[in-house]
Amino acid sequence: MLLYASLLGREIEFVSITQDTSEADLKQRKEVTNNGTRYVNQAPVRAALNGRLLILDGLEKAERNVLPTLNNLLENRELPLDDGSMLVSPDVYNTHKMGISVHPDFRVIGLASLDNVTLDPPLRSRFQARLASSVDAGDMLVAASALSDGRLDTNTMKNLVQSAGDIHDGVSLEAVH
Repeated sequence: MLLYASLLGREIEFVSITQDTSEADLKQRKEVTNNGTRYVNQAPVRAALNGRLLILDGLEKAERNVLPTLNNLLENRELPLDDGSMLVSPDVYNTHKMGISVHPDFRVIGLASLDNVTLDPPLRSRFQARLASSVDAGDMLVAASALSDGRLDTNTMKNLVQSAGDIHDGVSLEAVH
């Protein structure tokens, strides 16, 4: 995701979701200052307002109490805020001139580990899925060999596969292509 954001020149906001994540972590937090209290926008609100890429890591850990908040932001681009204002989609804003418009460039990437976990169906339906799994060096060599059509010599392919195999978390077959 960071490479994707970098290639597109997009700023990101990042939220690591845990079982302790609350609505305040996704909306606004009330902070006490010398002059009273103020609301501070959290990463999803900042991303929505500024047209940034929001990365939600650990979606499988989201508790039931935050799922409606995430679903509403993802599906309708709407989010009532604690300071009394409301984020609304650009279409709603242009039609009714109410609320605060979500930037049209706002996008969300959700990361989840699917090991024995099922994502909430309404939340899951908000995303397109891509399973990124690693492949072993032998499979990678066969794929690279088939794709090279003789343009790469054997030593170059072996070095390529060796380099990819040295990556700690492996490499996806798509990266080989």
